[in-house]
Amino acid sequence: CMCFSVLLLPSSNTALEGRKVVLAASVPPLPSHRREALVGTLGAGMLGLGAGEQQASAFSNRIGKRGDGPPRVGPKPDLGLKSRGAGATPDLMGCKAAPNCFSSAAGVDEEHFLKPWRYSGYDSAAAAFAALKAAVDAYPPGQRDIDGGGFEVQTADASTGYLYVQFESLKKAFIDDVEFAQRPDPASPGQGQVFVRSASRVGYLDIGVNAKRLNKIM
Repeated sequence: CMCFSVLLLPSSNTALEGRKVVLAASVPPLPSHRREALVGTLGAGMLGLGAGEQQASAFSNRIGKRGDGPPRVGPKPDLGLKSRGAGATPDLMGCKAAPNCFSSAAGVDEEHFLKPWRYSGYDSAAAAFAALKAAVDAYPPGQRDIDGGGFEVQTADASTGYLYVQFESLKKAFIDDVEFAQRPDPASPGQGQVFVRSASRVGYLDIGVNAKRLNKIM
């Protein structure tokens, strides 16, 4: 988990791992709002691949071999902290209609919106960012039968509070993009919010993968 000094999550924090159309057998029913499962307080697609979209090699921390056939990586979305409208504050990307995405970005609809995580009790924004990255680095590939293909941090920029990680499924090598955007409180940089986006590039359903991943990191 993201081991800030205290971690407070609702008791039903796995409920969002189900989806309205298909539920994994081990996943409890969906609550009235999907976002409820991932709201916590933290204390101290297309299958076709174009040129350059395929990974050159597997992630070093994967727990097994890829299946037969080419990796189904999919095109990389327009990720990053960017101004997504005239005069808008730089923000993460939102979600499309498919139920395989969560995002804390402005303007995201209720079905996909994830309330930003809160943190407190740090000496500085840099210390909080280091704790966030450490929580990601400690993530165990294969937990709850997901992300067996491992993961790799692509960008970790403490100066902007932006962290970008790619996760890979075990057999088909589907890539999920996960981003974190730290927003410290100007009056007290050792506390603030972390905006999050976790989304699958390929397919429609994710059978709870994105929620399982975020719940573990939290």
